[in-house]
Amino acid sequence: MTIDIIDDRSKHCVPFILDQIRAHKQGLNFSPFFLGLNGIQGAGKTTLYQVSTLYKILTAPPYNLPTVVLSIDDLYLPHSLQKSLAESQPDNPLIQHRGQPSTHDILLGKEVISQLASRKPDVRIPCFDKSPYNGQGDRTDLAT
Repeated sequence: MTIDIIDDRSKHCVPFILDQIRAHKQGLNFSPFFLGLNGIQGAGKTTLYQVSTLYKILTAPPYNLPTVVLSIDDLYLPHSLQKSLAESQPDNPLIQHRGQPSTHDILLGKEVISQLASRKPDVRIPCFDKSPYNGQGDRTDLAT
């Protein structure tokens, strides 16, 4: 069985995003333009087909925009810290697994966004791999 993915949103999203970028630049605002996509847990924010499509469109001609994709999932605590957090409060079912409040590295997220906002070269983007440790996951090496 094959599943066809129909990209029915890019034709609406890309023009909207480009209009917002133009307005951002016309205001003589030279700070980076941040675009956030949200959704409930399990909605597919990390694997969302539209994110990769938007990335490909915005980075290719004629736009050639410098673009970074950062998922909130990439800000999960490393496995060792998540394990310690879970063990420190064994009766709290909300922190026994990643995804709930306090299972993200907020300081890392603030640092990465601050570096991107200040246009720091070679910002290291965190990446979380959900497959190690029987699906508990772990942060991989930071990418630039």
